[in-house]
Amino acid sequence: MDLFKDTVAGNPVWVWFLSLGILVGTLFVLRGLRWMAWRLFQAHRRRTQSELAGTMADLARHTRLPFFFALGLQAAVLSLKLPRAASQAVTTFTLGVVFFQVGIWGSCLINHWIAQAEAKKRAERDAAAVTTLNVVAFLAKIVFWTILLLLALSNLGVNITALVTGLGIAGVAVALALQSIFGDLFASIAIAIDKPFMVGDFIEVGTFLGTVERIGLKTTRIRSLSGEELVFSNADLLRQPIRDYKRMRERRVAFSLTLSYGISCEKLAGVAKIAEEAVTAQRSTRFEWARLREYTELGPRFEVVYYVLDPDYRLFLEVHDAVLQQIFQRFEQEGLTFGQPARQVYLSLPKVSKGGPE
Repeated sequence: MDLFKDTVAGNPVWVWFLSLGILVGTLFVLRGLRWMAWRLFQAHRRRTQSELAGTMADLARHTRLPFFFALGLQAAVLSLKLPRAASQAVTTFTLGVVFFQVGIWGSCLINHWIAQAEAKKRAERDAAAVTTLNVVAFLAKIVFWTILLLLALSNLGVNITALVTGLGIAGVAVALALQSIFGDLFASIAIAIDKPFMVGDFIEVGTFLGTVERIGLKTTRIRSLSGEELVFSNADLLRQPIRDYKRMRERRVAFSLTLSYGISCEKLAGVAKIAEEAVTAQRSTRFEWARLREYTELGPRFEVVYYVLDPDYRLFLEVHDAVLQQIFQRFEQEGLTFGQPARQVYLSLPKVSKGGPE
């Protein structure tokens, strides 16, 4: 029994044993509470398919043993009389572990948010947004851990004013040096959020046409009609007008018919009817109008406008080919001819008399 009356480092031995018991007991209690919380949230998630319950279960699973040890150690030293330096060391250790655990929880929440957003984008088949979300998650974690580190240093008594100033200056220098890279990166984020086009869309950029194959962090790759791959910087791409043909609900078609001047008035009046019948005979079309627009040097010119109700380019080619074929057949049946370049040349010859030209 004398052993418990002895003192070690200014504290009775029994107090040291009490502190050890508090430490071990805290570890067991907190680990038990973590296990119970994980089981409860998991069971609730299986019953209700709740995303929140799944997130809470994951937070419980990612609660680390050093966190429990730090809390137990902080509780254990409350019953001890320690030197200021030792007490400060325990406090510093506890704060460091607590901030590290908060960082793990924050990263876990960011991962869950990104996972839900990715699942939604994959359901929409938006591969570009999935790639950009991964970048957003990475940047969010960097910002979160940086802020957490600064808060930890501030709570530990470190003067972070000079550090923040240095980070600001370094950030400006890096931003200026990597201006083009950051421009393309933020342009890719803008593409993912605003969605001016998506993977698989057929677009026109300037004089280039093609199908979007990949939207990366810095470049967008387009497969042109002739087969080669076109690579555009994201920032440069957004500075140009973009025509997205895949988002067409219907396709407007306009073409002209020029007839010869030998046509009669009755047949001229029937040209619009011929064009209308040729259009309405095709599937997925809506006739707009056919009007005599002007008299050209070749003959009277009609303009015909109709809509193909499906934006598919192959269907447009098939429909327009059938319309032109039928118009040609009707013209042949009606005896109508297309206008052709023609010139009438009038020659005035001098009169010839017996004595020679006058």
